[in-house]
Amino acid sequence: MTKKKSLISMISIFALLTLLAGCSTSTTSSGSSAKGDGTKVRIIKVAFDQASRPISYVDDNGNPAGYEIEVMKEVNKLLPQYKFEYVGTTSDDLLLGVEQGKYQVGVKNAFYTDERAKKYIYPKEFIGLSSTGLVLKKKNQNIKSLEDFASAGLTLAPIAANNAQYTVIDE
Repeated sequence: MTKKKSLISMISIFALLTLLAGCSTSTTSSGSSAKGDGTKVRIIKVAFDQASRPISYVDDNGNPAGYEIEVMKEVNKLLPQYKFEYVGTTSDDLLLGVEQGKYQVGVKNAFYTDERAKKYIYPKEFIGLSSTGLVLKKKNQNIKSLEDFASAGLTLAPIAANNAQYTVIDE
């Protein structure tokens, strides 16, 4: 798949997610404003994990930045009836805030879990960046799976139990 097709796919998926999330009945977290031509624009609070550089973070000027923020800006261009307001927060607050309606949309590098899938919309095909993977020395280029890794007697660097990578390895 070309880069352009990948970008279009990502934008389309985020647009759909944003539209679905933006259709919530919560009125306490979003408002509306008028464009210069008097058209009503619905304000959507987009929470982002501000400590996930390069995926999402606050830059040196205090502005939202990162891969997910840039994608959401492109999505916002496709949805003129909405104005996205970016709210930097913690990873835990983001998930809880979306669940409780504090934010209409949350973007973070969240791994899929069955528990999360009951509460949040996940795209059918995973998109975005992830640091999950094996980084091996060149001499171990024959390692193609976790089974190969274990059979070779290699060990992993410690992974915190609350890190989603731990779940991937454990399962």
